Parts: sequence; structure tokens; C-alpha cells
Amino acid sequence: MVFVNKEERILPPRAEFTDEEKIKIRTFMQGAVYAWCRKQEKSKDFSQWFQARDFFDGDEGDWIGTPLEIIRDRQKPSDEEKVHDAAGKDVGYFLKQVLADDRKVFETQEGKGPYDPRKYRWTGEYAETDESEVSGG
Repeated sequence: MVFVNKEERILPPRAEFTDEEKIKIRTFMQGAVYAWCRKQEKSKDFSQWFQARDFFDGDEGDWIGTPLEIIRDRQKPSDEEKVHDAAGKDVGYFLKQVLADDRKVFETQEGKGPYDPRKYRWTGEYAETDESEVSGG
């Protein structure tokens, strides 16, 4: 896990997902993060923070046809507002896991309340890699 300010604990998602669903969701999210980081790299501006909502917010109807639709469909709460909140928390879980597994070094700040979620910033740096990990030996 590569967060500069501290070891971050990653809680499991609230809903249950198959391994295949997790891979699809994480791959989709990783694409969004890579596109954002690429834009930061081109501009040489690593000061901007992002939150899950910057990539995946809005009406969950926007998730139709994407792997995020699986997150919405797996939620169990009885009323619609709670489904939205639960889905948002699982999106946050998946995003944090994607960032933790990336070679890029991210800084993170905890939000100030329930409507101010955690935010992240790419430092523009990459974590050192162990040559044996790359070569498989």
C-alpha cells in the first residue's frame, strides 16, 4: 500500500461480490484514476485532490452499463436513500483498494463528515519496486 502520510486500513465492502465482479469494478475504476493521473502528469500539477464522487458521482442511473451497476444492485437497505449511501461507501472501498495496489504514491486526507468523503492526491511519484517482483524471481 502506497500512501505517504500513514498506513491506511482498508475495510471490506458492505455488499458481497464475486471475484470476477471485483476485478471488473476495480479495472473500471483504475481506468478513471489513470486518466486523471495522466492529465496531472501532463500539466505537471500534482496539487489537485480528488474524491470518489469526482469520477463516479451523480445519479446512479449514470452507472447503467458499467461495472458500477453491480455495486448498486448488491445493496440490501430497505429505502432508496440508504441504498445510495451504501453504494457510495462500497465505491469508496473499491477506489481505496485500487489506489493502495497502484505503484503511484498517493496522499490521503480523511473527510470532515458524512458528506465530505476521503480525498486523495497523486504526489507525482512512484513507489520503489523490488526487481525480484518485476522479474518473478
